[in-house]
Amino acid sequence: MVKTANLATRSVRYLESGAGPVVLLLHAFPLNAEQWLPQVSKGVPGWKLIAPDLRGFGPVEPAGAVAGGASVERHAADVLDLMNHLEVRDAVVGGSSLGAEVGLAIARQAPSRVSALLLIGRRSIGFEGTQGGPDRLLAVLERDGPLGVAREIVATLLAETTRREQPDLVEAVRHLIEASSPEGLAAGIRAIQRPAATPVAETYCGALLPDAGPLANLEAPLVFNDALASFLREVARRVAPAAHAAAGAGG
Repeated sequence: MVKTANLATRSVRYLESGAGPVVLLLHAFPLNAEQWLPQVSKGVPGWKLIAPDLRGFGPVEPAGAVAGGASVERHAADVLDLMNHLEVRDAVVGGSSLGAEVGLAIARQAPSRVSALLLIGRRSIGFEGTQGGPDRLLAVLERDGPLGVAREIVATLLAETTRREQPDLVEAVRHLIEASSPEGLAAGIRAIQRPAATPVAETYCGALLPDAGPLANLEAPLVFNDALASFLREVARRVAPAAHAAAGAGG
């Protein structure tokens, strides 16, 4: 399930399960690929799920991985490099928070590589729970490192009911944040400061659980997994006839 892709410029840890057309799942700030364990471990019949760590996040990112910053566009280029390495021609690209922004950037950079775009939740992870916004969070990071960021932001990531009734999940999210490098967290904060979401033409674009927060896949995994499977059935219904028509026109 846990694999490593050795690219020309860096190594990327990713989770993988299943077989078939690819679904790329891009994690939220400030987590890593393990956000998607409830989906990758269960799988979706007929689909291959791939969830990579974005640059600067995760427990094995080497020093210097975010030298020069890690913008949304750079994350998108990284994911396209991974797709090339894995010989994935196109994929359903899904993400939440920072991952959603990266998905939109992939669709802008290489629209033919995105068969459908999945935006998870309407509410992006922001800085509403941190007085002073991103500048304060950067100061906390400089002073206290990833542990300080976890302390400041974990309450903004999960619903109050979840925090009260699922303390183990709160601790799991805290550990995911603490696994990130200080450089990756700083780059992520700056990237979220400058969201670049734009409409994507000629791409089937949907949303899962639109009233939920960006970590709905962790807070309500059974409901989320059903919604994901339903979305992918709709993707297959919409995309397969178009692909068949294009193949016929090319022949």
